[in-house]
Amino acid sequence: MKTVLKILLAPVIFALRLMVLVCKICIQCAAWVIGIVTFLSGAFTSMLLLTGDTKNGLIMLAVTFLISPFGLPGMQHFFGQNAKQQILECLDSSTLAIA
Repeated sequence: MKTVLKILLAPVIFALRLMVLVCKICIQCAAWVIGIVTFLSGAFTSMLLLTGDTKNGLIMLAVTFLISPFGLPGMQHFFGQNAKQQILECLDSSTLAIA
């Protein structure tokens, strides 16, 4: 019976592995593109700051930080982990308060 199931599910397993491979390649390409955009934005920001355009330089510095891997993706990871812990604590019966 196990052998029959393995034979029947082999195409499904192959398709799932292929989908995982495609997703990994997409993530690597996206990380590569974000790295290049962050580098170019940082270079442009430093040029703005060196030419004396402080206001636009600081704005671009904030934008560069947000698109970098430490900006929005880092905050999403940080707050995502804390949100999961807070939800679990809220669902714990000892922390629920009945008003």
